[in-house]
Amino acid sequence: MDRTKKGLKSGKGPRAEHQFWWMEDLGIAAVVVEPAWNMGIEPRACSFFQVLIRMCPANAQLNTFGLDNGRGGMVEQWRLAVDSVTNSVLMDTLPVLCPDPECSSRRNGNWWWRDEAHISITASRALAPLIAKKMLEAQQLMK
Repeated sequence: MDRTKKGLKSGKGPRAEHQFWWMEDLGIAAVVVEPAWNMGIEPRACSFFQVLIRMCPANAQLNTFGLDNGRGGMVEQWRLAVDSVTNSVLMDTLPVLCPDPECSSRRNGNWWWRDEAHISITASRALAPLIAKKMLEAQQLMK
């Protein structure tokens, strides 16, 4: 298949675009996670006491809009790559991980990030319904 007809040229978009095409040719459905962002926090550096008295520097409130913009043009590049195939759906985790204007590293007494760029088990569980929904969407594309 001539992939240049799908609007992507060599050097544009994520390096994974060729894997998307191969998976499409093999009939494999895919859920592609949009680029993440770096929270810039380190919860493991805080003592229990610092957390208890709310003096842990990792207990951050970051601007969700700023985090989204921090992903730069990568989101658009991934969208173009996913739009170039018929077997993939895109999943944005930002609305689940940071649903409010201020994105908190800690919610309901639980850390949502393990470190700068990795979410906690609690946050992973919160993503489960979105992941299930997107997997069903991807499966429907293959019918």
